[in-house]
Amino acid sequence: MHPDIHYKLSSKARIPEMGAPCPWYMSRDNYTLPCMIKSTQGVGGRGVFLAQTKDEAKAAFRELKSNFQCREPVVTEVIQVITEFLNVQLYLFKDGDFHWLGVRRKMYSQCLDLTTPDVNWDEQPELRKQALGVVLPVIKYLHKNNYFGFIGIEILINNKGKFLIDVNLKTSDSTYLLLLAPQFAALDFPVCRVIDILPLSVEQLVEAIDELNFEELGRMIVLSGDECSREKPVKACVAVFAKNADKAFLLHRKLLMSCSPTICDALYDKNRNQNIRNEAIRDKPTTVDMK
Repeated sequence: MHPDIHYKLSSKARIPEMGAPCPWYMSRDNYTLPCMIKSTQGVGGRGVFLAQTKDEAKAAFRELKSNFQCREPVVTEVIQVITEFLNVQLYLFKDGDFHWLGVRRKMYSQCLDLTTPDVNWDEQPELRKQALGVVLPVIKYLHKNNYFGFIGIEILINNKGKFLIDVNLKTSDSTYLLLLAPQFAALDFPVCRVIDILPLSVEQLVEAIDELNFEELGRMIVLSGDECSREKPVKACVAVFAKNADKAFLLHRKLLMSCSPTICDALYDKNRNQNIRNEAIRDKPTTVDMK
């Protein structure tokens, strides 16, 4: 994959060209309020602003120009009253065929309650049917432009329809999760919740997971981890697989009580959910980078 092709196709400015339903795109010189203002290239969930006034929009444009080197940001309408937020993962081959990995329900309080799992493997046929109309035009566009590889496609759904909001040409926690999910479903653990926690130590986290994995409720796997401050506390992303949503939720809470005094649940994780919280205008508007 030539890096220039990858860079071009990774731009949010390409989304209207893909042929899938998407939010209404505007320009920095001609837009209506409220609006979303975004960096064209994804920066780990940063560079996304909700503007409800002219001053907020101007501040967002200045921030993107000075700190993100983005002179022509993406400006779109705001999608409101969201009922579903789906993350589709697949692999596109050179010949245009593709392998469907699955659909993850993103944790977002306006459309899901706290006990809703990220993945229920029994729901995958229905979720694929729900997302396919948005996904197929994206696949066709990327293949036509010589892309092959992993793809993450994010879709918002409300009472007005389905909207393509992002296309990520890379692997992510969602990729790894959906590679694991069918294997655990075969072991009679079809339901999965993903949690982000701040353990007291790596050793304590691993010991707590090992102990809980001996129980019959389910199984846990650490998807990823990172140091997140100058003092170097570790932030861990853990997948909890179980027989049903209640048992997954129970295991989630047991792990938090065992190894983490600080809950860093995905629901409140700004890096992973700031984009979608802004889309729904749920909280007070901001034009400040929330990382």
